[in-house]
Amino acid sequence: SSTDYESDGAEGASAARARRSVYALRPTSGYVRAGEMLAVLGPSGSGKTTLLDLLSGRKTRGTLSGTVQTPEWELQTEASDGEVLGGLSLGYVQQEDLLLAGFTVRETLVFAARLKMPRASESERLARVEDILAALDLTDAGDRQIGDAGDKTLSGGERRRLAIGIELITNPRVLILDEPTSGLDAYSAAKVIDVLVHLARGRSGRESRGTSVAGRVAVDPCAIVCTIHQPRSSIFFKFDRVLLLSRGHELFFGDTAHAIPYFNDLGWRPLRDENPADFLLDLLSAHNVLAADGTREAAVLEKLGLVYEPPRGEHALTAAVAAQPHVLAAQFAQSAAGKALSKIGRDVGFSNRVSRAQRPQAPSKHLSSRWRRVSGDAADSSPVSSLSWQLSNVMHREFVRTRRGTALLLANAAVHLVIAGFFGILLHDLDNASLEQNEVSKALGITLIINTGAIISFFYVPRFIKDRMVFHRERSAGMYGTLPFYVARIGVGIPLTILNVALFCAICYPSVELSQTWSQGGYFFVVFVAVALAFSALNDLVGAACRTEEVALALAGMASMVCLICCGTMVHYANMSWPMRLFYYSSPMTYAVSGLLVNEFQDSHMEFVKNFGVQVLSRWTNLALVLTIFVLYRIAGYFALRFLARPRR
Repeated sequence: SSTDYESDGAEGASAARARRSVYALRPTSGYVRAGEMLAVLGPSGSGKTTLLDLLSGRKTRGTLSGTVQTPEWELQTEASDGEVLGGLSLGYVQQEDLLLAGFTVRETLVFAARLKMPRASESERLARVEDILAALDLTDAGDRQIGDAGDKTLSGGERRRLAIGIELITNPRVLILDEPTSGLDAYSAAKVIDVLVHLARGRSGRESRGTSVAGRVAVDPCAIVCTIHQPRSSIFFKFDRVLLLSRGHELFFGDTAHAIPYFNDLGWRPLRDENPADFLLDLLSAHNVLAADGTREAAVLEKLGLVYEPPRGEHALTAAVAAQPHVLAAQFAQSAAGKALSKIGRDVGFSNRVSRAQRPQAPSKHLSSRWRRVSGDAADSSPVSSLSWQLSNVMHREFVRTRRGTALLLANAAVHLVIAGFFGILLHDLDNASLEQNEVSKALGITLIINTGAIISFFYVPRFIKDRMVFHRERSAGMYGTLPFYVARIGVGIPLTILNVALFCAICYPSVELSQTWSQGGYFFVVFVAVALAFSALNDLVGAACRTEEVALALAGMASMVCLICCGTMVHYANMSWPMRLFYYSSPMTYAVSGLLVNEFQDSHMEFVKNFGVQVLSRWTNLALVLTIFVLYRIAGYFALRFLARPRR
């Protein structure tokens, strides 16, 4: 492939800021064949993840140009579902292990298989899952549930291998991984790399150096590209090729065994015997340290463990200059390895300097050969299954996760029961008060009780943020769309809300001595459910629109408080300024309180209801308005989830 990426930046403090272009990745070329592994090395900010995002089509910002070619014989292989790179199925494993708690390892893979292989039979999907479990050495962990951050039911290495297994469902011809060994201990990191070597070789029968992995081979040979962070030498030499990047410049591409001799020829050597990968990373980062303290080059190089001796017969460069990324990139372009790579690129049409009309006919597939803007939708693959199939599987997963979340279900029930008990104790003896005091106490009690539906739903925001992160990953992989995920959340949330409100009302309503007729009690229950659903929708809307959990919690709390304050019980609606009346008319609490007061006091005390501060409407009009606001919140939440707070890559 050949890529060039330009990121947009802004500078200046004036309102009309001038936009400037910042190259996150300079022109970079390379290739990897089926059955081979390519390591991308470089310090932080070198463009490693940017390159992977470009190759996988997940870049959502900036401008790019370049081409991605795939050999014709690979294009003629059996078509498979999933993401496609130049006609080849592609798997992309992110650095973060975004997995939903509550499902077992096997169930997670079966879920992915059902959505990524909709045309296969169930027996074929299950066989595929068992093959992957065996190949990744996860058979023993297959029935273990995935825990959250505080419940380590799976080790870090097992979680990483499960993330890889999800992408192997479609038997990809290209597997891209972003730092698959980050955060793992030495043993787990080595095991993950051994699995990758095993997968790259596939059924070709070629064994890697020192690789021993139990389990059946589950995939055909594939090309593996991954960034790697400070690998030990035994891991480093398991890669067939290496690409070195620094500040977006390509400093070397070639066989792993040739990297050290290449830099030795340029005058760079390690001061002592050390891990070759450490030497390369120190060299790629040397320009930062030398630029900061260029007056003592020898001491700085010694501290870095580097020796620089310019080759004889060439113009001598200081170490500070020779270590600059653009200098090393120019040297690679003029080297034998760089010229050989350029020749390969010309043979298959890598060069961006050749127009489409002039480009030679070659067995390749061009995905992009012109500069283009990257839109947010470019990061998502279209689902390969039908909408009904997506919805049924996502809904099933949500029901299973909810049913297994016993601790959360019991905690929610306990909260509703305890708060209901407090209200019952506080308001149980209202009949002994005077008529006026009785009316005021009932009205305030109704307002406080109905506020409970808003306050309790606020605590679901953190879970929605976590689920949303997994949703973005699975949507990007083309497993399902926004609508099935959103409808599944609503479908599972409504029965839970009804159950919790029923528990609350069963204790609270008889205790506070409100009207005991079936009609009035039933209306109270229905309005309480509608309010709880409306505020749940409001919190999901805020959670879908905010990028971080902290911001979502702050805004959700503020939105709930505004709805509670502006419902007319604190300030009479007739005395509100017109901006406050906008909040009054858009708050579901406005119509919930009005409806419950009308329901409780009926026609004999309507004057009191009017003086209490709310606008008097019929019971069913108020209920209809609460449900209308609930629907509007849900529609807004859907569009926020689809278009806002998307991962910015």
